[in-house]
Amino acid sequence: MDLERLRGVLADRYEVLDELGRGGMAAVYLARDLRHERRVALKVMRPEIAASLGAERFLKEIRISANLAHPNILPLLLFFVMPYLEDGSLRALLRRDRQLPLKDALRITSQVADALEYAHARGIMHRDIKPENILFEAGHAIVADFGIARAIRAADEARLTETGLAVGSPAYMSPEQAEGRGDVDVRTDIYSLGCVLYEMLAGEPPFMGTSPSMIIARKMTGVVPPLRVARDSVPEALERTVEKAVARSPIDRFDSARQFADALVAGPAPSERRGTFARGLRHSMAPVLVTLALIVGGWWVFQTFVRDAAGDALAAIATATFLDSVAVLPVENRTGDAALDNVGAALSEGMAGELKRLGRIKVTDPYSVRHFVEADLSPGELADSLGVEKLVRGSLYRDSARTWVNVVTTEGTTRTLLWQETYELDYADAYGSAGDIALAFGEDYAANAPALAYAIELSHPAHTSGQEAYLLGKTWLGRRTSEGLALARDMFRQAITLDPEYGEAFAGLSKAHALTLAYRYRSDVDGYRAAGLALGLASRAIELEPGDASGYSARGYIATRSYAPPEEVAPDCERAIELAPGAPEGLSWCARVLYQTGQVDAGFIAAEKAIEIDPKNAGRRLALAYEALALGRYDRAIEEARAARAIQPELMLPRAIEARALLLSGAPDDCIRMDLGPHEGIRAMCLHALGQRDQAAAIVDSIAVDLSFPALDDTLYSAVLRAEDLSTYYAWTGDAELALAWLEYAFERSPSGVEARVLESALFARVAEDQVFREAIDTMRASVWARVKRESTTALP
Repeated sequence: MDLERLRGVLADRYEVLDELGRGGMAAVYLARDLRHERRVALKVMRPEIAASLGAERFLKEIRISANLAHPNILPLLLFFVMPYLEDGSLRALLRRDRQLPLKDALRITSQVADALEYAHARGIMHRDIKPENILFEAGHAIVADFGIARAIRAADEARLTETGLAVGSPAYMSPEQAEGRGDVDVRTDIYSLGCVLYEMLAGEPPFMGTSPSMIIARKMTGVVPPLRVARDSVPEALERTVEKAVARSPIDRFDSARQFADALVAGPAPSERRGTFARGLRHSMAPVLVTLALIVGGWWVFQTFVRDAAGDALAAIATATFLDSVAVLPVENRTGDAALDNVGAALSEGMAGELKRLGRIKVTDPYSVRHFVEADLSPGELADSLGVEKLVRGSLYRDSARTWVNVVTTEGTTRTLLWQETYELDYADAYGSAGDIALAFGEDYAANAPALAYAIELSHPAHTSGQEAYLLGKTWLGRRTSEGLALARDMFRQAITLDPEYGEAFAGLSKAHALTLAYRYRSDVDGYRAAGLALGLASRAIELEPGDASGYSARGYIATRSYAPPEEVAPDCERAIELAPGAPEGLSWCARVLYQTGQVDAGFIAAEKAIEIDPKNAGRRLALAYEALALGRYDRAIEEARAARAIQPELMLPRAIEARALLLSGAPDDCIRMDLGPHEGIRAMCLHALGQRDQAAAIVDSIAVDLSFPALDDTLYSAVLRAEDLSTYYAWTGDAELALAWLEYAFERSPSGVEARVLESALFARVAEDQVFREAIDTMRASVWARVKRESTTALP
């Protein structure tokens, strides 16, 4: 509504003087109350929103939530009156000063936290904390708009969806609020206040973007930018406190506004220091090995290697900060020659692979890039969604004389050209030539960013005849389905047949066998034979290409899945990350090694970095979900499992992890409503927890009968899946003898047996202290790894 029309509508009550500000839901006007001769602020809802809400319901809800506000209703005009505070808002203060003195920022945050604590204790959440809603009176912070979000939501959430209204402000709303979840609690207000504090200190909120959807996408996939990089005078303890307030998962935040306010004064509590210290490693802490500050082409580049409290080299590698970030988009084939389609894919994979070998550069995995490209985003939106600074685009061209690829590197959000190169492609040896081009591109990228130094010497064999099959194998490997892994195995075997020296194909085949075991799919290969084969194939990959990270990643992955001692796996882990610091594979499984050595926070950082690099890979999410389950971080386990399920709804493992976490978090009723497919044993646990024990017993008895008759066995999943669920059921109900019997059944058939992180979870808490059970587990773990190693010695011809 324009100013003159508003003045006409309200002429008998208010003299509207000026517009003070405008937001997504409403505009605020300065007015004079003619009846009481005072100046007030009128907040007027947008007409289309007012029409959608329904005035009576809005009036009722806002009276419940905000007694200080005076709601008024006129036809198609919904507004309420607030006292006008002469001192203005925090937004006005930030427009003037951008960054506030430390003491002022802390004072304002503490005062807002006090207001939130008061409201939260009375069951009222704000849901829209932002600088515009923090006003000042006599130097004291006053929180405005309490209850408006609740009123809007309660008035008619369904109709609001049609208007496109999101309750809250994208730069400040929590990830769970952005997802539209109905179960948000007081921690969503804590997140928003943390964002406001971040802005008061840094000059802008932690997540920025060119559109609301881009801001939300960054919240879901990105890591909070280091506060002390934007303002190095911020104490480390305060940085860690802000990080905790704006943690992506609610369970990792403060439980109350009072806790947040207390931490601002005292710093992290003793019980929190270990966790917040390691989480802070992802940001720029005091350098331990090397700090480089170079002025190159007019821009500063900082390189920081960090170590955890114990100074462990592995944790230092896994938690090191990135210097640069880039995504290589699929190379477009503009030749009209379909024979070059897969050559374009080879170029994209090859260029991304070379960038991963650069020191400390985040390279979004091609698998995830393809998902975002298919969403038809603009370049700026694509860069924001992927959380990268640069985009690399390539196009293949051909005329009567030659074939070439033009490669352009741009700044992601602004599309500013940084550099471009043209490379000749040998059509007669297209795949070999693609490898040469990828190598040359890596050198050119490093030359244009001199602070990036190759982790290893730039030389490795090019593979021609088997590369097309290898690329198809990688594509199917990313799917993680039974059919996809079977096709991946076929493609990698074909690549090896065509090129017996193709180390990466050996590594790919190793991972395909290992993932088949991990996801409990049926296979024609015995479980221990498959694990031995995976181990042998990975070792062969390392022999063929010792300078490539994929072999070390493959060997480390099957070793960790086979209960290998962490000290035996750590060297492969370190080597994989050293060779490809920007590759998600090494970070994802190396996180498990860190957990096993007690470096839980460093492990979480590594797993989160793997997700940041490869956000559309369900496997990366599941790795973190499993660890969160084992560590009792059930909200995070549910969050990551649901994210994996959204990426690939056909997978059953995300459902299994989510259901277990729901059970352990005290929500078995939510568990039994899930479609768990073959995981009927998990459903039985949830029924047992709800007191429906006869029904639970009937389910487990039926599973036991099926496992006694192999002919009735599932055609997609191996018997190990249901044996694991039976062992877990009996452990959950406290029957150590039957839990052990089914655990032995599972481990007889596969080294995966009962997943280690399930064994380590509270699901086995009731039997963990049983001496017979504990001793049997220790013996079994040692025998599993020994058996896999024996199998590996005869697995390959």
